[in-house]
Amino acid sequence: MGEAMIDTEMITKPLLPLRGLLVLPGMLVNVDVGREKSMAAVRAVMEGEKKIILTAQKDVNINDVTTADLFGWGVLAEVKQQLQLPSGAMRILVEGLARVQLREVTEVHQNDSNFFVGQGVIVPSVAGDGTEEEALRRLLLEAFEQWVLLTKKINAEVIQAFKAQPDTGKVADMMCGYLPISLEEKEKTLETAVVNERLRYLYELLTREQEIASVAKSISQQVHEQVEQNQKE
Repeated sequence: MGEAMIDTEMITKPLLPLRGLLVLPGMLVNVDVGREKSMAAVRAVMEGEKKIILTAQKDVNINDVTTADLFGWGVLAEVKQQLQLPSGAMRILVEGLARVQLREVTEVHQNDSNFFVGQGVIVPSVAGDGTEEEALRRLLLEAFEQWVLLTKKINAEVIQAFKAQPDTGKVADMMCGYLPISLEEKEKTLETAVVNERLRYLYELLTREQEIASVAKSISQQVHEQVEQNQKE
């Protein structure tokens, strides 16, 4: 899983733990931030270059997070917008930039606030065999299109955007944001730096989601017909 580590850039940035959400490179997401430590981390980055590490917490039910509650990988992100909410919380618009494999997470005290700081390496995507990549890309786009037809949850413009994206690894990452897959499965996608492995894994997940959507549609039709039949009787 992403073992092809090459000499990469080490970074140290404020870290924001995410609850029930995982951001991948290329994703643009609104995040509501309410915990004091988290808001302190956002305030710290807004004073500088607006770059922050986003890492999902393993258990969504834990409010007072420790470093042990965080997954080992995160994403370096840029805070595009910050909005203060009437509740006292804040909403930020973030864009995922790159994978970060965390080496250490510490808690610091600054400006009368405590927040997490993450130190890790930027992990670039690792390209493999080009023919295999193209084959996987086609399979993935075809499966995604079929899934969209079954679920009708996403408009066709999204499919066109994926087809037009030249970076196949990015297609997989962005697709992850639309699929109803678990946090652990998203984390596994994040930790897979090797592009062809990532595409293959996502294709497996998508095939499963297609089957689930197909069965759900069939059950829905049966129930609908049964209800109509009962009403006639």
